[in-house]
Amino acid sequence: MNTQDPASAFSLGGPVHQALKAALNDVASMPLGENRTWALRGLASMLMDKPEALRLAAIEQCPELALATPIPDTHLAAEEVEIASRLTPSQLNAVDQALVAGSISTWRTIARVVGDALVTLEAESLAPPLGVFIQRVRLLVQEGQLQARGNTEFMRLDEVRLPPGCQGAA
Repeated sequence: MNTQDPASAFSLGGPVHQALKAALNDVASMPLGENRTWALRGLASMLMDKPEALRLAAIEQCPELALATPIPDTHLAAEEVEIASRLTPSQLNAVDQALVAGSISTWRTIARVVGDALVTLEAESLAPPLGVFIQRVRLLVQEGQLQARGNTEFMRLDEVRLPPGCQGAA
């Protein structure tokens, strides 16, 4: 059993740092172009909520990472757009209901709420792309069914809750 402190996993020289260095070496060996740009954007996304020392070490190894725009969780790949376009209004309503049902009166990360909704909808054999869930959370916030704080494009960096007076999950 590994009893290592989770924070040390992200320390310089730790396993996450080592994996990041390897990933940055892979990106550095890629030719300039769209694939390299997307790889850098993916790494920038992964680093968004990680310790500053880890992010700075990555940027030191690969300066172009500092300019990479993170990929929002709302992003859908071409095949996901096609799947999402086939969702019916009743399926989207089921997604919305699962998201609201997984919310409570105190703040929860969007990742937690989406995870609960995924489990709920799995029983109904409904599995929209992950980005659809994040898009629906944003819509629910705009409609006032949920409140948010943070950046709703990134499910690890934002929290949602039910508005005061609403009932949700226990």
